[in-house]
Amino acid sequence: MKTLEIRNLTLGAGRPKICAPIVGKTKAEILEEAKAIYKLPADMAEWRVDFLQPITEDRLDQQLESYLDQVLNILAALRACLQDKPLLFTFRTTAEGGENALSPENYTRLNQAAAASTFADLLDVEVSVGKTWATQIIQEAHSHGTAVVGSSHHFQRTPPKGEMISLLRNMQALGVDISKIAVMPSSIQDVLTLLETTAEMQTNGGGPIITMAMSSLGGISRLAGEYFGSAVTFGSVSNSSAPGQIPVEDLNTILNIIHSNLHLDKK
Repeated sequence: MKTLEIRNLTLGAGRPKICAPIVGKTKAEILEEAKAIYKLPADMAEWRVDFLQPITEDRLDQQLESYLDQVLNILAALRACLQDKPLLFTFRTTAEGGENALSPENYTRLNQAAAASTFADLLDVEVSVGKTWATQIIQEAHSHGTAVVGSSHHFQRTPPKGEMISLLRNMQALGVDISKIAVMPSSIQDVLTLLETTAEMQTNGGGPIITMAMSSLGGISRLAGEYFGSAVTFGSVSNSSAPGQIPVEDLNTILNIIHSNLHLDKK
């Protein structure tokens, strides 16, 4: 599998990197969470922009420039706060389990503005926004040296393996740097299907992937990335951004144990 270099991290090799979400609703809350993450054994942070003070599409259409200024102001402060810790910029729409909705046009403008600021190291792009919009964001991001995580979230089901592989490969074809899929399992078999998909994608020669089965039932998928090929796992700090996230410090301990065990034969 190809790897991706982001600041001091190599994604797609070795132990899965821990990403801690920032889910504050105000600038003060957001920066307080970032300061906490900086001190924790998290490898990177994700700003979940959709948690920022409730907005409506009608209001956003009228006040888009003001909203973009607010977002970029916070993004600059986050960059300074996190220093060399990589930052993932994510606006998760309600259609994919997030806190707010945006039209494809406004979603694209928001992500393009974040990319142009160069304060974020990676952008999360929901491929469900459509090929035309996603391509515009990806091109803008790459023109500024910003990496892209293509994502697809399924909060109601676990798609069949063939469908998940097709989704991940289609993301790669769009030109994303990392492909991500999150699913909701209803059985252990669903979790096994997700892990089997991950293992198959690991061997296809593409870029790094991120996979997870959500809820407590899918907890093993957040821990076994080094076995199956998921490059990043998400851990909670004070509040989680998705069902089943494990606290960062616990996650770090478990991943270190797994990593050591995997390399026992080399000692």
